[in-house]
Formats: sequence, structure tokens, C-alpha cells
Amino acid sequence: MAWETRGLGRYYYSSRRRGGSVEKIYHGPGVIGELAAGVIAGSKRKRAEQARALAAEKARLATVTWAMTTLDEACRLMLASTLTLAGFHQHARSWRRRRVRIEDR
Repeated sequence: MAWETRGLGRYYYSSRRRGGSVEKIYHGPGVIGELAAGVIAGSKRKRAEQARALAAEKARLATVTWAMTTLDEACRLMLASTLTLAGFHQHARSWRRRRVRIEDR
């Protein structure tokens, strides 16, 4: 976003990416350009503040996420060992009871 001098006047332009190319948007000279610049700067500040808030929330939840992941893995291991000892096996991500032949009983 910039003020550009063309001839004797200064004009405010902003740019945005559309597809693979950058497109300039003309907002106007003087007071109109200053208003557009203020609105665009305000929206940029708001987006930056939202990004900072999201990053802070992710950092706050990182410890809880790690603890939950560790607990989940411990529970999976405990379940797998309990089911294995009870005579089950895992087949295509589901637990099934092992078949026992009559002569093995």
C-alpha cells in the first residue's frame, strides 16, 4: 500500500494478490486517499492483533495439548497390553478375540 506520485498529484493505491498476479486498486487523492489509507491500516492492525491473540492462545494450550497426547498414548499402550493378555489381537485397527482350535483347548 503506497502513495504514488503521478504528474503533480499524489494518489493512494493498495495492492492485493489475485491468483498468481498482483492487482493494484486505486483509492484516490488527498482526503479520500488518506481516509482509505486509515481504513486499510486499521484493518491491518486488527488482523495483526488477531494473529497475535491466536499465537498466544496456541502457546497457552501447547502444554495442555502435550499432556493430553502423552496421556492418550499411555492409555493406548495400557489398553493394548490388557487386550493382548486377555487373548485378543489387532486386525485392521480393530481388536478381535483369537480363535482357539478344539484340540488346543
